[in-house]
Amino acid sequence: MRLPVAIFRILFSAMLLIVVEAHAGASRDGFDWLKIVIFAEQQTEYEGVFVYQYDNRVESSKISHVIDRNGNYERLESLDGPKREIIRHHGQVWSHIDDEHEMVQVDSQQGMGKFSSLSPEQLQALNNNYKSKLLGVERVAGYDAQVIQFQPKDNLRYTHKIWVHTDSGLLLRSAVFGSKNQLIEQYSFTQLQIGG
Repeated sequence: MRLPVAIFRILFSAMLLIVVEAHAGASRDGFDWLKIVIFAEQQTEYEGVFVYQYDNRVESSKISHVIDRNGNYERLESLDGPKREIIRHHGQVWSHIDDEHEMVQVDSQQGMGKFSSLSPEQLQALNNNYKSKLLGVERVAGYDAQVIQFQPKDNLRYTHKIWVHTDSGLLLRSAVFGSKNQLIEQYSFTQLQIGG
């Protein structure tokens, strides 16, 4: 009984990607790349180490994202400070902190990743409030990434830049800049293995 569901999931995913590709046409803009990131977050297996910078602080974490017939599993483990581990599956979030001997359910939510919970209306609102610009291809964690800048159309929002893996569509790096182009926060993979 699971085989038809798996086949349906693969066909649905392929059709969704074809729709995104057809919409993007020969040249993608930043919002087309954002749609690809949303798709890749849910459909790509990966494991890596990333660094998160904010308020003169730096945190390193290891992340694993696995897909099987039961859905997506995500494991996040802190590499600095107190030992913390977070596991997400089927919209449930479980946590293990320091010397606690059991996992504790801490939250229940549908959105697994940074962009996956964006609705079409929210994407349209982003399109209304930001203009996107492709800035070329750079390397992040050994992979080629399309760099996209989202510049606000007013003075009330921050500028965002994202680096998207050109093959898989995974978000490899993200940065937020203030009004004087100072870095406010940044997330970036330093090591990454995609697939398998």
